Amino acid sequence: MSERPAPPGAARTARAGPREWGLVVLLAASAVLLGVFDVLLIPLYLGSTPVPVAVVLGVAQNLLLPRFAYSLVRSVPAAALPVAAWLLPVLGLSLYSRPEGDVLVLGGGAQQWTLYGVVVLGLAAGFRSVVKVTAPLNR
Repeated sequence: MSERPAPPGAARTARAGPREWGLVVLLAASAVLLGVFDVLLIPLYLGSTPVPVAVVLGVAQNLLLPRFAYSLVRSVPAAALPVAAWLLPVLGLSLYSRPEGDVLVLGGGAQQWTLYGVVVLGLAAGFRSVVKVTAPLNR
């Protein structure tokens, strides 16, 4: 007997191999680097005007990386891994200071509001992306 082809709208049920999971880990590693880059862009000024480009980058990457991860391995943890990997350096580098008192993000003013925008809007975009790509699993 021959197998019938799956309908076009059917989800792929093949198990992901080590190659796909390795690519998801690479996406998570790139999310860590992008999180560091976001924190380094928080104190960006053009003259005396703050430029919140870190917020835009944080939202964009947290919309795209979970989609890429989910397209490789169709599972919720794979989609959520880049967002969690992005959050660790963002919180770690921006909230904690070194014993010498060095900080990357100064408290108060425009830098603090940019940090809030990066964390809140970046997490909201990541959460939305994970929910949106994994919604067909819940039906």
